[in-house]
Amino acid sequence: MKKYVMANWKNSKTVAESAAMVRAFSEGEYDLRPFLEKTEIVFAPALMALPAVSGLCAQSGFGLSAQDMNETEAYGRVCARQLSEFCQYAVVGHSAAKKAHGDSDEQINSKARQAVEHGMHPVICIGENERQQLLHLTGAVLESQLKQACFRLGESEGLVVLYEPVWAMGTGLSLAPESIGILAGKIRTMLRDMFGEATARTIRFLYAGSVTADNAAEICAQRYVDGVAVGSASLEKESFYKIVKAVYDSCEG
Repeated sequence: MKKYVMANWKNSKTVAESAAMVRAFSEGEYDLRPFLEKTEIVFAPALMALPAVSGLCAQSGFGLSAQDMNETEAYGRVCARQLSEFCQYAVVGHSAAKKAHGDSDEQINSKARQAVEHGMHPVICIGENERQQLLHLTGAVLESQLKQACFRLGESEGLVVLYEPVWAMGTGLSLAPESIGILAGKIRTMLRDMFGEATARTIRFLYAGSVTADNAAEICAQRYVDGVAVGSASLEKESFYKIVKAVYDSCEG
């Protein structure tokens, strides 16, 4: 089973910079294509860059993801039908988007269902805030978020669950790999209870939170952890290349 490495660039790069970055990863010293044998590499650039990098990603074998989307085709953020022309993935429920737009659980669920309806894999973000973490409510919070995000989600094969400890975002802190592995096992149990064993095995679990070349391999080596999502460390060619290589080297076979 391939390991995932997702690069989320937020709004850190212009259209031209995004295209140049993808080109750098398909040629020269930072060529990531040899790692595709064991890894699924997905880029999530800013919305405006999606059309410019879509062809480049397709030619190189990389995946492409939207960072957010509207829950309907009415007025608002770009909708799933438009994004599906370019993307295979769509992130929904990211903590930064929820903070900026105040999305409800119902809206996140609608986005996930829209993504599936239009042939994309929803990347459903879950995570507890500082207060919830201090009160030891992590398990209950994550289970509630998962159930609400996946409500009436017809086709769940290929779903991606991305865990981001909201309390650690932007702090440089990261959970210990062993703790991530334990949490991934609990999430797997929740997914099995929700969807059954066969479908649960098709759902990927990713960890986000200060992922670097120093901890990526150990995180991905944990049972039930299927990959990592990378923020600031994905903005420079060398650091992201080292992360992908570390994950690749940790793969069996």
